[in-house]
Amino acid sequence: MCAIFCAKNGCDRFNFENETCSVATGAVSRNTATFRPKPSGTLREVARNKTVIAAPYYGPQIPQYANDGNTTSYYHSSNTYMQPWFILDLGTCTPVVQIRFLPTYESEHYLRFVDTQILLGTAMPASEGDFSKFNVAATMAGPLTSVVQWQEFELPQPCCARYVAVYKYVLYSDYHRFLEISELEVYSP
Repeated sequence: MCAIFCAKNGCDRFNFENETCSVATGAVSRNTATFRPKPSGTLREVARNKTVIAAPYYGPQIPQYANDGNTTSYYHSSNTYMQPWFILDLGTCTPVVQIRFLPTYESEHYLRFVDTQILLGTAMPASEGDFSKFNVAATMAGPLTSVVQWQEFELPQPCCARYVAVYKYVLYSDYHRFLEISELEVYSP
């Protein structure tokens, strides 16, 4: 199954270990993606249609599109914002065990997905873009492959979080500065 997944996605190598199929393209391992089946019925998705706030958005791609359950709509940060962020409010401290993230794959936009973190916190940042009191749940160096696929992250143990943030942790002035999110899912037991 892992070999088929690799062939379908045009990867150079794959590894199957602990029920996880990891695929990579190119000589550098930073282009690695992990494929797992969608979580079983034992977990519940807790992010759908929750309150979101974000850095300014571009055109009609509002922040609420990132957790609306529709993978064809998406949030797109403003072209005037150099280090965008996105915060999802779960409403209460919730044990988070898995996060699924679907970047935007419109045209060549997948190349923009670099140097991004998913962070977990119990309180809103003291100031805009200050995630120093948040815990890093995942770091995605990118860029991604051109094949549409979910990026999935399992936490080693449940982490109580009210806020889930997506943040470009490197300052860019070129097209890498955009943050584009088709869908963000958060799972709890």
